[in-house]
Amino acid sequence: MNLQIDPMQAGHLPGVLRVQAIAYRDIVPESDRVMIRKWELAPDCCFVCLADGEVHGYVLAHPWHADRVPELHGYLEQLPEAAESFYLHDLALHPALRGKRLASALFDAARQAALRRRFRRSHLIAVQHSVPFWQKQGYRVWPVQQLRTPEKLASYGTEATLMGQEWA
Repeated sequence: MNLQIDPMQAGHLPGVLRVQAIAYRDIVPESDRVMIRKWELAPDCCFVCLADGEVHGYVLAHPWHADRVPELHGYLEQLPEAAESFYLHDLALHPALRGKRLASALFDAARQAALRRRFRRSHLIAVQHSVPFWQKQGYRVWPVQQLRTPEKLASYGTEATLMGQEWA
């Protein structure tokens, strides 16, 4: 099987939506419109994992404010102009490819994009018991009290955990 991590392109979006539908069982997947918009706003921050040319994983990320999280299922009209954090919105991998360090490779591609944009901070919402994975990537649990809009965290489900990290 030929595996590679590539920048996300428009032709990958049907595969991204397919993987999203397979990967999420504890939360309702976001709509096509919402997912595609995130890619449109920050295409250089989004990557796919291809297995023999087919999308089997992806990461969607974009600039955002460190003290806020975008609401899950919320359509983003635009990105904030003075964003100081790289928000890792979604990373999903087809179950057939788990255990091959491909999720870490997707994360690394996104992290490199963040560093090219000169971000030194990143945050995310861990869902579906993914806190241990994100801790292995260097993230720590952040207190919800630091959010300006903590009520938006509820849109990610009862198990949602705010996490972040600083990069040197």
